[in-house]
Amino acid sequence: MTQALEAILDLVDDLRERGHYTEAEAILRPLVARVDAEHGARSPAAAHVRNAYGLLLKATGRYAEARTRYREALDILESSAAPVDDLAALHHNLAGIEFALDDLRQAIRWGRSGLDLRRTVAGPDDLPVLFDEGNLAPILIAAGEFDEAGRLLAHVHAQFVAQLGADDYEVAVALTNLGALAARRDDLPVALDHLTEAVRIKSARLGPEHPDLIRTLINIAVVAENLGDPDTSGRAHTRALAIAEATLPPDHDLLCTLRDWD
Repeated sequence: MTQALEAILDLVDDLRERGHYTEAEAILRPLVARVDAEHGARSPAAAHVRNAYGLLLKATGRYAEARTRYREALDILESSAAPVDDLAALHHNLAGIEFALDDLRQAIRWGRSGLDLRRTVAGPDDLPVLFDEGNLAPILIAAGEFDEAGRLLAHVHAQFVAQLGADDYEVAVALTNLGALAARRDDLPVALDHLTEAVRIKSARLGPEHPDLIRTLINIAVVAENLGDPDTSGRAHTRALAIAEATLPPDHDLLCTLRDWD
């Protein structure tokens, strides 16, 4: 992959991470055909562009399309001498998209295989392994595997705090998942504490109206309602809806959920 293409994909990643989805797609949509023509449709460059497009499609709620792009990218890389890290990254992404599509069996399969691949080239406290453990944990929570999820999240959270600092974005992601686990275990006060801290960190790191806040705010709304705190629940829902209406496509599943809120 050329330096010029790497720079374009870095720009796309930056736009996506800042929630500028329309601008990112305006770059990616023609880039797929261009890279296929210039580098070959079975080239590693073509795989990286498809993976980048999959990330954007997931962010905008087009999960089936994202899965198609990820699978195309993985098929290309598996037919070449791709680095293990690149293969593990696609297993990671496929786990996340199958989770979004409610196929827990496939999500767990991809999550475990990606983590196993990563562990062949990285140590237990290396960041890529921690990211993969953090990716698998919420899938395990949804599947009712609370003990394993708890062990993974305890390790991930402690290492992120130690290596990145207590106010890093990745700590907020871990806290969001710890909050979800506590809620599933009916420890609602702990869940609310974790989720509230996650929103604080994400707001500081990403900005108070970033779409990454939406799911965490929805979790707060549910937990607070179950705690008998309708005021906190209502504020979280109102904020989540305002962010979703400002940043998400009109047919995004999160926006539909928030608009249909009882």
